[in-house]
Amino acid sequence: MNKKSKVEYWDELIATAPNGLPYAYSWYLDIVTSGRWRGLFDQETRTAMPIPYGSLSFSFRQMLKRRKWSRRWVVQPLFCQQLGLFGKQFTDEELFHDFFKDFMSGVRYVDSYCLNEANKKLPLAVALYRMKIRERSNYVLPLRKTYKGLVKDYSKSHRRALEKSKDLIFEEDVLPLADFLAQHRRSVGRRAGLSLRAYLRWEKLIQAVRDRGLGRLLSVRTASGEVAAAAFILQSHGRLIYQGGYAVAEKKALNPMHALFDVLIRRHAGSRLLLDFEGSDIPSIAEFFRRFGAKERKYWMVYRW
Repeated sequence: MNKKSKVEYWDELIATAPNGLPYAYSWYLDIVTSGRWRGLFDQETRTAMPIPYGSLSFSFRQMLKRRKWSRRWVVQPLFCQQLGLFGKQFTDEELFHDFFKDFMSGVRYVDSYCLNEANKKLPLAVALYRMKIRERSNYVLPLRKTYKGLVKDYSKSHRRALEKSKDLIFEEDVLPLADFLAQHRRSVGRRAGLSLRAYLRWEKLIQAVRDRGLGRLLSVRTASGEVAAAAFILQSHGRLIYQGGYAVAEKKALNPMHALFDVLIRRHAGSRLLLDFEGSDIPSIAEFFRRFGAKERKYWMVYRW
């Protein structure tokens, strides 16, 4: 196959895999890894596994400290929650072993690699390579019920919070992307340690997602026109994925993030979509998601230092 047909084959496999996720599309990986990734795939079983590699500037001090700088090392990129194996055959332990054998070829250092929620058998395979496993949490909310039914699953505190935010105005794709990223950096990024390079990459990713008709920039404003909160939502593989957002500090008393998620839930209630909160392992954030009725789904991160 030529290079183009390989890319098309890969993306078609990710698009149709029962456990497919947008993070594994070739164009998505090209952006979040700056092109530093390779794909393993088996045509017979139609199974694929992307492997992202770190750059020299990503963790140079760590590399020198561990004296593994002469080998390639695997790093889970930002804006890419889950990777792992994508396909249909997840009961074949030999298949897992074969993929991880290729995964570890030429790799001695795995900073982090997150499997997807369907990869339940993989810990048995990674044990062969003396890799460690850390359990991580994601929260998802099926939107099959009517809005009335979904609201019943909100916590009492969330329902009370929405009373304070009922006068906020919801908007879609009105807030300029530059304004969203600038305010996100002020509200979240500095505290979270996100670099300017990370924001430049996220901007490129959001533009690529929107160019493909897969992304929406949501915001809520006060009656006077001030932005109170905003979030970027990626829609793919039957999921509404919350990729990041913020509430303006001075407007938090209005509970704007409660309002934003509530409108999103209301608009898609009764659908087959899944609201994917993309985390979190931070207890306070996880509790915020749970109070919308979201359910926890576990996935594994593997590493070897």
